[in-house]
Amino acid sequence: MDRVTHESSGGIGDQDRRQSDYLALNAKTYPDNNRDVRVWGTAVTTPDIIRWDEVPDSDRPYLAEDRLLDFATVAHELGHALGFPHSPRFSDYDNPMDIMSRIEDDRKLNVGTIAINRYAAGWIDPGHVAIYGGEGTQRYKLSSAGDGGTQMLVIRSGSSGYLTLGARIRKGIDLGIPGEGVEVYLIDEQSPDCRHLFSCVFERRPTRAVMTSPTVPLDFDDELAHVMDVGDGFTTWNNVSVTVMGRSGDDFIVEVSDGSVQEKTGNRFTDDDGNVHEANIEIIAGLGITLGCGDDLYCPSREVTRAQMAAFLTRALGETPEAIPTNSSFSDVPTGSWYLKYVERFAELGITRVESGGAFRPDDSLTRLEMAVWMSRAFDFIDEVTPEGVFTDVSADEWYAGAVEGLVAAGVTKGCSADPLAYCPHDPVRRDQMASFIARTLTNQPQP
Repeated sequence: MDRVTHESSGGIGDQDRRQSDYLALNAKTYPDNNRDVRVWGTAVTTPDIIRWDEVPDSDRPYLAEDRLLDFATVAHELGHALGFPHSPRFSDYDNPMDIMSRIEDDRKLNVGTIAINRYAAGWIDPGHVAIYGGEGTQRYKLSSAGDGGTQMLVIRSGSSGYLTLGARIRKGIDLGIPGEGVEVYLIDEQSPDCRHLFSCVFERRPTRAVMTSPTVPLDFDDELAHVMDVGDGFTTWNNVSVTVMGRSGDDFIVEVSDGSVQEKTGNRFTDDDGNVHEANIEIIAGLGITLGCGDDLYCPSREVTRAQMAAFLTRALGETPEAIPTNSSFSDVPTGSWYLKYVERFAELGITRVESGGAFRPDDSLTRLEMAVWMSRAFDFIDEVTPEGVFTDVSADEWYAGAVEGLVAAGVTKGCSADPLAYCPHDPVRRDQMASFIARTLTNQPQP
């Protein structure tokens, strides 16, 4: 492990020392890598070696202004040893979303660091990074730290700077963040001016939070001015719009558009052009929920089977299992079928019931009443309600009425007919309709 100390003003040394530090980055261990971080000259050890509650106050190491040495400070300085800069909003230590820029009275290690730092340290696989270079309108599902999926979205600028977006959720190392959402940072690796030695000694990438919801005059006390919630958005310096369209569990759906008429996503399938559900088909395709039906086709008028619905919802929930089960819980779901892993996970989540020797009927068409029941079980915010007989063809005493009217309350469906108001519970669900049901669910989902 590198030696851990706190950098005070002028603590790095002269230009020769800085150049030496920079050139030694390829070395992996101290002292060859020259990474020497000082916490006011006090040796730091790991929590399992020293029990701070057993050390008298008089013997504890102190920082400036009589603050006790804390693990948040140690993590901060280790971050600098890894080349992490500060990520200021208005000043170096005013970003409560990043251990590299956070300062408060209760300095606990309950705030992680931003996506670009995690990527630079090798904690985010390149396969979990998406890059938007100006390709019409694209939608991305950003996942929170450690959840897999897309961990960082990069928006190119055509110059030395670029934007990075990452989702932050109150869990794990981020339990102490003040809010949840998508944060935005401007990175400039070619900046000619490095104002702070701490920020650039190793990698020269000044990092600054982007105020996505600026107020006039500026609200310096708004801790989440650079964090977007569902419905928030902004326009970049090169007229690229960024909008958080929705939230699904711990994932956020972000749309990026350069405003061009020709949209890459609009040409994904060749058989849905002009379909009233086309935009929603493109949404679920962009999120990996559907792969189409082959040869650049979506087959929008085809009926959804129960097996396909299991795959749709499992992917939408981010619950696709990596391992393929060796056995089936259902009598009519054969081992080796493409949908086996989806149906099994579907049952594990309690969305469908497993009875001894029971059948799943994977090839049967999904009915609208089955869709309502499964959707209400799959998504926490779609609650079964006390039915009032809203639809003329779904009486309040039907076993599925609460789920059907719950979908209406959640804004997922308005029924199949307005006059008279009907739901058509026994009609099959088409693939284009299913795209809209899922897309509305993901984009309408409120923040917990």
